[in-house]
Amino acid sequence: MESKNNSLSELHKGHRQRLKERFLQKGIEALEPHEALELLLFYTIPQRNTNDIAHDLINRFGSLTAVLDAPVKSLCEVKNISENAAVLLKLIPQMLRYYQVTPDDKLSMDNYDFVLKYFSSLYIGVKNEEFRVCCLDNNLQVISCNTLSVGNSCEVSVNARMVAKAAFDANSNFVILSHNHPDTYPKPSKEDVKLTTEIITGLRPIGIQVLDHIIVGKGEVLSMRKCGAISVLA
Repeated sequence: MESKNNSLSELHKGHRQRLKERFLQKGIEALEPHEALELLLFYTIPQRNTNDIAHDLINRFGSLTAVLDAPVKSLCEVKNISENAAVLLKLIPQMLRYYQVTPDDKLSMDNYDFVLKYFSSLYIGVKNEEFRVCCLDNNLQVISCNTLSVGNSCEVSVNARMVAKAAFDANSNFVILSHNHPDTYPKPSKEDVKLTTEIITGLRPIGIQVLDHIIVGKGEVLSMRKCGAISVLA
């Protein structure tokens, strides 16, 4: 029995090494979703066959993306997933946000394509609606980008006073607003247009200009200024 267990252990180690080498040589694109998940789990579940666990996770939640979006409590309900393993899985999309939006150089919002990419990255893995305000200096470089309100999957509560406070705290005269539509496409609703117009109107007398309002939806990102939903001109 001991000899059989040793053989299985060696086979398991060999499989892990081969999978790791395939990743190192060819990148994540060379792996199936369950294999990428299996490889990730190597580093928190050292003594078990993570291939089976990866399949169990994907079967339970439906896809690799759904696994990474699942709550820690739900992940821990899967056999052999500890809290440490669940936390590691939850770290991945949130670490990606840091990777996408914190380059070495200063962030400048003078390029439209960069603006869309920046705000799209902020909402990676975010399942509830969040309203953010990005405060810029006179050269349109980012001073701060903070979440003002978190709601459910379809609404948040925010007003011009909250945006003004964020701008004053950052000593900023220029802001870009953003929020997400977690379950739908980023088409501006009547409420989005009304709220944005109220904020623009409320900030204009105190010298704070709203440059745009970005909406991030299901795989898409939209500028309310570019699509003509709002006018930000004084």
